[in-house]
Amino acid sequence: MTPLVTPEELGEALHVSPTAEKVVLTCDAANGVIIAYLDPAIDHANHPWDKAAALTLAIDIYQNFTASGGELVGVDGVVYPFRMGPAIYTRVAGLTGQCTPLEAQ
Repeated sequence: MTPLVTPEELGEALHVSPTAEKVVLTCDAANGVIIAYLDPAIDHANHPWDKAAALTLAIDIYQNFTASGGELVGVDGVVYPFRMGPAIYTRVAGLTGQCTPLEAQ
């Protein structure tokens, strides 16, 4: 299956180098998680919601790599733990719901 998010897209979204190792690893991880939820009988390369889900997840993963302590810090300085906890799967399921087979939900 064609990658839904590329290092170039993530690099542009985050204003970082697309060749950085963390960017490449992040894209691989996000694509793997999103593709696992999608119906393999459908070509998802042109579905904007699937590409948006992969980019959203990639940004979350990258920020988890780079945030101090691996946690999201809000603009008010409050640390939000459990960024990559079980809620991430619920978020992925919500973002890819239109193309997720019922047995995967």
